[in-house]
Amino acid sequence: MQFSYSIAGISGALIEMIRCIVIYRNWTLLIGGIIICSLYFLIRKRYSWRLILESILGILGAGIILLYFTIRGRAISHVWISVMLITEMLHIEIIAREIGDDLQKENQDFMIKMGTICCIAILWIIARSNWNVPQFAVNARKNNALEFEQKYDDNALYLWGGWHKNISWTYMGIGKLPTEKFIQHNMAVGDWTYGQTYFKEYLEEIKAENPAKALLIREQTYYVSEDYEELLLYLQEHYGKDIAVQKIGEIQSIPVWKFVKAWRS
Repeated sequence: MQFSYSIAGISGALIEMIRCIVIYRNWTLLIGGIIICSLYFLIRKRYSWRLILESILGILGAGIILLYFTIRGRAISHVWISVMLITEMLHIEIIAREIGDDLQKENQDFMIKMGTICCIAILWIIARSNWNVPQFAVNARKNNALEFEQKYDDNALYLWGGWHKNISWTYMGIGKLPTEKFIQHNMAVGDWTYGQTYFKEYLEEIKAENPAKALLIREQTYYVSEDYEELLLYLQEHYGKDIAVQKIGEIQSIPVWKFVKAWRS
């Protein structure tokens, strides 16, 4: 989702940032806590106001970067992790630079603890990351058709509820990109791509400007997911209670659903 540069748009982006902090709380709170502790240490030890100002400006700078990416609709988790880790390292560097060789016992203990926590945080994030097979871009486009890719009718469109789990990670795990044919007939249900200019043009081209509504009125438009309850509830709330769902098949053991008006089911 993109936001405007108006007061209302920026306010909406700030609310979205708060929502992201909650969603990514496992590591945003951990890294954010380290940053706040570092700033507290600088103030408590009555360091030079220049260092404190540098620390505060570093935090504000990180916030502005994240706000910009949020407004542009591109503040994905990788952006958050990168910006926050850099800000964390900046604060540790500020403290280490000022303390220098004159480490008092208390300060030395603090630095050891903070350094240990930082290392654990980084290792924890790495351990939770998905490791992919490295490939040159030219190789990623060769022999990249997977078994579950099928022959599609020209108008067929599949909306995936678990796109990253079932599609992105599958292809990245073998260092490949989806085929052009696959991308033309498959898309995620909600993602950072929504709101991007190229994606809007793509949705207009395939006559699915509103993907949720397309599930009801567009022919050969299906939902691929382990469950359908949440989406069914959304459709009923916005397009009428007379919407039903039918299971029409499976892709890689994942059910394929078709939403229809009850009278058509």
